[in-house]
Amino acid sequence: MKTNIRWIFTLAVYLFFTSVSKSESFNTENPDSYYEKVTFEFTDNKIIIPVTIDGAEYRFLFDTGAPNVISKELFDKISPKVLKTTKINDAAGNNSNLSIVQIPGITIGSTTFKNTKSLVYDIKKIDIFKCYNIDGFIGSNLLKNSIVQIDFKNKLLIFTDNKRNLELEKSNAIKMEVLGEQSSPFIFVELKGKMNARDQVMIDTGMDGFYDISYRSYDIFKSNDILKDLATSTGGGIVSLFGNEKQTEQHRILVPELTVAAVTFKNLVTTTTSDNISRIGTEMMKYGIITIDFKNQKFYFKTKENTIEVSKPLPGFTPIILNGRLSVGYVWDDKLKNQISYGDEIVKIENEDISNLQLCDILSRREVFRNKDTLSVEFKSKTGEIKKIIIIKKLPL
Repeated sequence: MKTNIRWIFTLAVYLFFTSVSKSESFNTENPDSYYEKVTFEFTDNKIIIPVTIDGAEYRFLFDTGAPNVISKELFDKISPKVLKTTKINDAAGNNSNLSIVQIPGITIGSTTFKNTKSLVYDIKKIDIFKCYNIDGFIGSNLLKNSIVQIDFKNKLLIFTDNKRNLELEKSNAIKMEVLGEQSSPFIFVELKGKMNARDQVMIDTGMDGFYDISYRSYDIFKSNDILKDLATSTGGGIVSLFGNEKQTEQHRILVPELTVAAVTFKNLVTTTTSDNISRIGTEMMKYGIITIDFKNQKFYFKTKENTIEVSKPLPGFTPIILNGRLSVGYVWDDKLKNQISYGDEIVKIENEDISNLQLCDILSRREVFRNKDTLSVEFKSKTGEIKKIIIIKKLPL
């Protein structure tokens, strides 16, 4: 069974609108009736789908944790109407002013969503986005009146406006809220330790983790024996639209039981996040078929088993991408803290020199961290010292 760890980075591109008025809503004009099956590409835990604009096909990241975004290159090509400029905050706490435009039509399959609003951003400013070769994001504001089903096993997205087009069971459903001008989907999940609690989480298909718990929720839960604190570390891990997060203190924690709809995950190890919002991401969604019913505000989660053990050996540190290199993000193991620290570069993995690899090639090496329990890793400190360390993954329970 799998559990979540942010091996390389968490690209949780949650954008919160601070200055969008009701009169300039991010609503989209949906067609009257539609049912579309779209095969998606799953690259580096990101869902990428084809869309058509003005007769040309583009690659968009499917991200319910963000609004629609188009690249600066696409903006220059299609010249949409600019509505205004607004201040945007990203998941790392950075902010910038971005233009809001109106796109006459975005077509998914054969269905066209008319007059949808989108942010404009120079996506290629973020090196990691270059590896995905995307032209924009399909965000939750386009989906406000839709029902979206995600089938990871078959790499299939279904878009419809009628729940009768899908095989849905009430026993797999819970209430969902659609919040804000972005129309972000939120549900409550249940946590059980020595006491029980609920956490409101955003359903974020742009996040490659399982469950990221906000610091606000962590502060409440830790004093009520709902979760177990395993380790503390100061470092960084999130890459967002406007840059890396600043160094922060975070916690690796054990959640004895996490229940999503009718499915209970046991012994989930995760980390806190500086964001004020907890999230569930694509790692959790791999366990079954999820349906996000924006239109009727319901969330469905269908799995083969109702109780799933997700404990797994983990390394004593979290690798991240920093300045285009594979580096140390957080160090959890006390012994490792005497040997490596935040920002140290990883220069060799299993005797393979990765110090001169391009970023996209570095990302492809991440599987070695997932698949092996013992690794030989060479680190280069900020002073240039090289250390070779045998990393042994352990069950952090």
